[in-house]
Formats: sequence, structure tokens, C-alpha cells
Amino acid sequence: MTFKINSVPFIIQPSSHHWVSRPSLGFDGGGHPMYVAVRSYEMSWDMMSSTGAMQLQGFYNQCSVSGTVIVDLPSYQAGSYVFKSYTGCVLQEPSFDTYFNEFEQTLKLVVNNIRTE
Repeated sequence: MTFKINSVPFIIQPSSHHWVSRPSLGFDGGGHPMYVAVRSYEMSWDMMSSTGAMQLQGFYNQCSVSGTVIVDLPSYQAGSYVFKSYTGCVLQEPSFDTYFNEFEQTLKLVVNNIRTE
């Protein structure tokens, strides 16, 4: 399985990735924490060619036009490394850091509005 956006596999797979913890919005009258209904997923790359970086930017540009994308990510709390397609996702603009020998370093892409339940 592999990471994909709108059925297009990433040219370069992330170096690291994880589900982002949801912040607590407070507590209800029974003392139970309340959370937002959607989750986020963060992917990062230590180093990437300009071709891979342009692909990430293209994914974001596509989302900014159509509004949402379908993202294939490791299934949330599946117990095994199984990928699942999540619909209605929104991308944050990818962040790029410095160049090293024509390669971009420390890239990040965050997927928001993921409904896991």
C-alpha cells in the first residue's frame, strides 16, 4: 500500500508520518473531554527532489480549486498497517525549508478534515 491523493501515488513516500492528536475543546457537564469531529495527518520528508516537491504543491493547488481531495492514509487505529481512502479531506499548503545540493529539505504536508468514524 502507498500514500495517494486522488488515486495518484506519491513520487517519494514520507520519511515520517503520524496522526495528529486532537486538542480538547473543554469538558461537558459530566466531566468528559470534548473533541472536534475530524482529525489531521502530518507527513514529512527529510529531503526531496524538485519533482517530488512540485507534486506536493500540485496536490495542494488541485485542492484549492476543487475544495477537497481523497487521500489514502494508514487506517486510523486499525491495529495493522493497512491503508484506507478518506474522502472530503483538505490540504494545508506544503511547507518547504532550505535547499541542499538542489534538493529541498524538511518538507511537511498536513491533511485536515479527516473523518475516521
